[in-house]
Amino acid sequence: MSFFPKRAHYIGIDLEKSTLKIAVLRPSSKGWVVSQLKDLSSHQGIHPLDLFPQQAQVVTALDAKETFVRALELPLKNDKDLRSALEFQANTLLPFSIDQAIIEAQIQKSFDKKTRLNLLAVKKIYIEKHLEHLSSLNLSPHIATTAPLALAALSTLLNRKQEPQLLVHIGEREVCCALSVNGYLLKSYTLNPSLNLATEIHKVVLSLSQEGKLCDFETIVLLGRVNEELRLEVQEICKKITIFPSSNELLLSQEKLIHYGLALGIALAGTQKINFLKQNFTPPLNFRFLRKPLMFFAGSITILTLTLGALGFLALHQQKTSIQQQFEALALQEGQQNLHPQTLLEYQESLEQLQNSIVNRPDTFPLLPQLPTVSEFLSWLLNHPLLVKGPDVDVRFIHYTMVKHPDLAHPHDRYQTKITLELTTSTPQLAKLLHETLEQENLYIDHKQELQWTTSKDGVHHISFFLKDKTRYS
Repeated sequence: MSFFPKRAHYIGIDLEKSTLKIAVLRPSSKGWVVSQLKDLSSHQGIHPLDLFPQQAQVVTALDAKETFVRALELPLKNDKDLRSALEFQANTLLPFSIDQAIIEAQIQKSFDKKTRLNLLAVKKIYIEKHLEHLSSLNLSPHIATTAPLALAALSTLLNRKQEPQLLVHIGEREVCCALSVNGYLLKSYTLNPSLNLATEIHKVVLSLSQEGKLCDFETIVLLGRVNEELRLEVQEICKKITIFPSSNELLLSQEKLIHYGLALGIALAGTQKINFLKQNFTPPLNFRFLRKPLMFFAGSITILTLTLGALGFLALHQQKTSIQQQFEALALQEGQQNLHPQTLLEYQESLEQLQNSIVNRPDTFPLLPQLPTVSEFLSWLLNHPLLVKGPDVDVRFIHYTMVKHPDLAHPHDRYQTKITLELTTSTPQLAKLLHETLEQENLYIDHKQELQWTTSKDGVHHISFFLKDKTRYS
């Protein structure tokens, strides 16, 4: 589980003069689901986002009049090459310095080794003013798009025929016209809302008719502050099918689509790669998005601390039990069964008593070793299956020696008996078989120590090993 899960909701905010139109979308298996739609006054003095999902991307839109859009066709397909060429083209196309702007691109598709795209640029000063205004409203966006791109994104949910449509959003501050097809922006215009809107929209239609077949369209979709009278007037003047929006996917009434259309488009545009904040502007850190992750982190730390404490207590208890058992075994060995310490001080006193008992005990060592005798070893060796077969193995020499034993000078030494053999075999294979047989586990040879086997030039095998010591030492 991630401490900072991926945001699944998109909050689109349409900024009017005195109102915030907010639409919350979330993706589903069948497309998009509208979670909430709400109008908030910009003078309420509350934190608007406290009313919406915490794990969400906040998306706002710059005004259309602040956005420079220019359509391009470049003989390139690679994204890296397109980016480099775009900056070069911007230097010649922009009416202002490229250092003063943020550059983005909306790529449509590649055809005939060319790529059709839109160059979009916004002055940094407009972005700074946009963020200052949002900060005064207690808003900190993650993504900043533009109104024309938002209308183009909305068109994907309004038109399933993939035909060009002219979307017109009439707001309090500006009127934005966006001609788009399948989410791609073909042309955009900004109108003054104080003028005769039907006439101004007709001028846009006439301008688009001069752009050729690419900008040919039949439908105008009206959004925002519109009514039936305006729709009929636009349809009469422009000679185009003029409608209000409808969408089978969003399952919203026509009234809500008209009112929240731009906010919905802004939320949809947030799912695209275009973001005018990502290059030079970092939105203020909003701790409301960290509330749940921090609570989860604190809870995880608490659980981990308690678990480690419990494991530590269990380990200490097991260690105490082991020490107690070892102490009781030592006391029993030393004949001090009456020692039953409970506290640390009692353990120290009991250990001192046992230590004195061990130190004052005289050094002793066993006088009767439990080692195989000469007769036992010879009986085992001479009855070995390889030696009783006949003259194939000739034992020439046997030497039984006790090389080490405890005495008063060395009471801690142990009994150690070494056997030295000299023999010959009729074939090397038989010698190898005998060697392997002696290496196997048996009652007499101590395999914890090395079994040495050497062969001289005259074919005599010299073997030495130690016998097992079964003596009990105190």
